[in-house]
Amino acid sequence: MRKFDDPSNTSLYIIWVVLHVGIVTGMTVPAMYVKYQDKIEWGEEKLKAQLKRYYDMVDEKVVKKIQNKLVTVREEKEKKVE
Repeated sequence: MRKFDDPSNTSLYIIWVVLHVGIVTGMTVPAMYVKYQDKIEWGEEKLKAQLKRYYDMVDEKVVKKIQNKLVTVREEKEKKVE
């Protein structure tokens, strides 16, 4: 019987587990997607809409303020040059 205290056996066991999980996942996920495709796509659309709202909020609060500050700094520099 093999002992799992030996590092060489432990690494082989980890490789076996990772391969096993990968194969099971690779066979399960496509079948689940086919079965629940409508629900997945609905959730994807909802997530995209929510992320767009967050992006617009960040754009309005942060990016536009930075742009406005840059514009005012440029205008002040131009006034100093004149």
